[in-house]
Amino acid sequence: MDGCAAALWATVGPLADGAARARAWLASRGLLDDTLRAWKIGYNPRESWAGRTAWGLPEELNDKGQPKKAFKIPRGVVIPCDISGRLWYVKVRRVPGEPFTCGNWPGNCQHILTEPGVCSACGFDNAKYLQIKGGRPAMFLADTFKGQRAAVLTEGEFDALLLWQAAGDLAGVATLGSASKDLDLRAWAGYLLPISPLILAYDDDTAGSEGAAKLAGLTARAKSASVPALRPGDKDLTDFHMAGGDLRAWLLAELKRHSPLPSEPIVSEPGKSQQRVTVRWPADSQVGVVGDEWRRLPDGRLEASYTPDQLALVLVIAGYDVTAADVQATVAGLIEESQVI
Repeated sequence: MDGCAAALWATVGPLADGAARARAWLASRGLLDDTLRAWKIGYNPRESWAGRTAWGLPEELNDKGQPKKAFKIPRGVVIPCDISGRLWYVKVRRVPGEPFTCGNWPGNCQHILTEPGVCSACGFDNAKYLQIKGGRPAMFLADTFKGQRAAVLTEGEFDALLLWQAAGDLAGVATLGSASKDLDLRAWAGYLLPISPLILAYDDDTAGSEGAAKLAGLTARAKSASVPALRPGDKDLTDFHMAGGDLRAWLLAELKRHSPLPSEPIVSEPGKSQQRVTVRWPADSQVGVVGDEWRRLPDGRLEASYTPDQLALVLVIAGYDVTAADVQATVAGLIEESQVI
């Protein structure tokens, strides 16, 4: 990963021309150098074969217990999903105009293309993005959720980077990598629990609408946002930015629509506090907690404090079908069933 990150900034030698093309393409999408450096966006200058460990991914074994063979790494812009120092996946985005060999390797097609799409020689559809084998589903930029109470999920990595660049101080920004990816509430509960609202800024197309609807069905705190199309055919945050749209103003408007006082810190009035629910879970419960709002009691039980919306998500993750509005009734029912004391 470090080698690819360094290769993007090559200005002399054999890598210079390809790196300059990659930087120019990224700049054409509105991404600044500081943003690319901050998230270790890189460049792979040539198609190559490599093992998983060479890319920082865990080794995988075949049916015989032997390490799987090396796989082909495409040429292009490298997008590593690093969360708290752990590499979850690596994607490569082909650079328009840069030659590459058709990806129909089983068919042994050697045709050279300069744009992603259907190969004229064999009919194979060469995708714009390729994910290196061995990765795991994750929330790209999940670390930006830390310390925030609102966040945005975009459909793709470059949209997420662009929004973080423009307004990362206003909200966390992340992406699952595509509209079809599912959000694993259990895996990402630690990041999601403090967040409300979770704004869904997916592409304005069928896949984006279906993906956002599926996420909105998981939790009441997920709110679908509308990204204005300033030109015919525009459908995402990058298009909006490239057409002259103000991403920061757009996010401020969405925050105002979905949450109170989006740009100001919450200050409690004297003698008043936000409604909270304190739950004492059995000692062997595997439930989520928020920050330092919990303690272990002498008898082993876990006492934790939540807002109703936070507790709703905890209960959903634990398998209960609830929303923030009926948390109190659900907790009362749990007490009656002696599941919570």
